[in-house]
Amino acid sequence: KWGHVNQLLRTSRTGILMVSEAHLTERQCEEIEKLFARRMKIIFTANPDNPTGKGGVAIVLNKQLMNWHNIQTKEVVPGRAILLCTRWHDDKDITILGVYAPNVSSGDSRESADFFVSLSNFFHQHPKWRPDYLGGDLNFV
Repeated sequence: KWGHVNQLLRTSRTGILMVSEAHLTERQCEEIEKLFARRMKIIFTANPDNPTGKGGVAIVLNKQLMNWHNIQTKEVVPGRAILLCTRWHDDKDITILGVYAPNVSSGDSRESADFFVSLSNFFHQHPKWRPDYLGGDLNFV
């Protein structure tokens, strides 16, 4: 999957890519970044109970197109939501929220509702982190 991500960043000249179901550990992330050192910077949050088998969100920066040296990140909901603040075109800061919301197809919407309440509470408590852009899988089905 990460070879395809690298190819996509290169061929489409994508600067920022969000990945749901990232299934990453710290070690795997380091290995991927080493393998694709010229192009990829990965910021992620893993599912705390099952990092390689369930959930996870990653924001991938194309190092050839983006300022990746002075980024700020904040884990909002472990394995479900992460924020990234970076410089855009050298003159504007942008904040991006990557999300992988709980799936409610099982008929129980409590987990999804709790997730969105957690997001809302976070942004009320941390207004400086308010996102300019949101991407990922909101699982609205």
